[in-house]
Amino acid sequence: MARFLWLIAFLLGCSEASIAPVDAPVALPDLAPSPPDAPPLGPCGSCSAPNKCCEIESSQYCLVVQSDLLNCGDCGHACEDGKTNACAGGLCKCGFGPACGESDTCCPAGCRNLKDDEQNCGACGTSCSLGATCVAGQCLCGEKTCAMGEACCGDACVDVRTDPVNCGTCGHACTDMTSSCNAGVCGCPSGGGACPSGAGTVPSCCPGGCFDLCNDIDNCGACGHSCLAADGFDLCLSGGCFVAGDPPLDVCSGGFPPP
Repeated sequence: MARFLWLIAFLLGCSEASIAPVDAPVALPDLAPSPPDAPPLGPCGSCSAPNKCCEIESSQYCLVVQSDLLNCGDCGHACEDGKTNACAGGLCKCGFGPACGESDTCCPAGCRNLKDDEQNCGACGTSCSLGATCVAGQCLCGEKTCAMGEACCGDACVDVRTDPVNCGTCGHACTDMTSSCNAGVCGCPSGGGACPSGAGTVPSCCPGGCFDLCNDIDNCGACGHSCLAADGFDLCLSGGCFVAGDPPLDVCSGGFPPP
């Protein structure tokens, strides 16, 4: 019996010594790799020619100085605003050409003199109206400035959208068959467009529209000349008023109305 009690005590003592408390910390092996044995590298660590390592606001950056407008060809070499708009091959350029000279400005189309360029007058992309010239950076027609939509014809500002003497462009006058100008196109005032031409007819533009002056009884030979207003006439042939059955005279001379 004594030996049995001694065995139980021995087993209990071994269990208490070998079992750790549940909340006891367990040490784990350090699995993190050691840092590389090399000096710390900034953004310029892998910078190679033709790129350059430049310092910007106390930090270093590897820049493509071949195309950087603010660091063109070298650190801190900024291309001049207004004279260039690109950096190519480490050189400041305007478009595909060199930087602009003293009197020119770099526009999208290249170097331009804004004082006398009709397509870039006073500013890049500012075009003068038709016929106007650029003088000291102002679009002038003689000594005047034309309004938007007007053209300079001679030394006068005209609206080529509505001027029958300068319809669509300077010097393009509408004829008697197209006496009005609408949106830069000659046409008949009442008919809108130009009078159509047909075989054997000469349509003319009259106040009431387009009429064949050779055959229209109310516009016979001229606009508004009615054969019915004259006693005994009931027919318009070749631009002349006749009585039905009388031989017509060739007043229109081949289809054209008399002058």
